[in-house]
Amino acid sequence: MIDGQLGRSRIERFLGVERAAWLRDAAAHAPAPLWLVGGAVRDLLLGRKVGDLDLVIEGDARVLAADLTRRMHARMVEHEAFGTVTLVLG
Repeated sequence: MIDGQLGRSRIERFLGVERAAWLRDAAAHAPAPLWLVGGAVRDLLLGRKVGDLDLVIEGDARVLAADLTRRMHARMVEHEAFGTVTLVLG
């Protein structure tokens, strides 16, 4: 889960303070545990800078994505065929 065994300082170092804060905020407002997965986890473990963030939540991701879109001034793109959502920030 977010800020689990990797620790806050490591996440901030490789994501940047702003993106790490966004990730913690997203996890705090999620209706279920929010998991960081995919290449970002690999890059964090290898000490590399992280590109995009892949997140997984149990249930309907669109509910959390819609909330985050409003609160964080993002743009939401739904991929209905896969049941996934992309948020574009900034």
